[in-house]
Amino acid sequence: SICFVNVHLAAGQSQRVARNADLAAILEDKPVLPTAETPLAFINGGDGTRILDHETIFLSGDLNYRIDQRRENVIASIEAGDLEYLLEHDQLRKEMKNNPSFRLRAFKEAPIRFVPTYKYAPNSMEFDQSSKKRIPAW
Repeated sequence: SICFVNVHLAAGQSQRVARNADLAAILEDKPVLPTAETPLAFINGGDGTRILDHETIFLSGDLNYRIDQRRENVIASIEAGDLEYLLEHDQLRKEMKNNPSFRLRAFKEAPIRFVPTYKYAPNSMEFDQSSKKRIPAW
């Protein structure tokens, strides 16, 4: 069985815990799909009403995980083309690697081969220069 999910998780550099809680609620807390009219085989004995009952799950959307580094370090790494450094400090990857209870731990992400694109100033290729000075992210 296949399930497609689109999400928009809590925004903000410091909202990692809230994003993790959002994912837990979306993936596990309650049934989100109607019960199948005929009995079907789902994984882990599920009835297909929960997202994690499905064998293949495509999760997309704005996950809002950020890069845990100072803005200056992130921009310097982008300018140097040092994706390895940026990926090492990516909140999502860190959660997948280090948090045993993280709901996306078993998920796989496609390779990232481009620099962060959040948050460009409007109509430019310059990163946010507003008073918020947001840290670039994917």
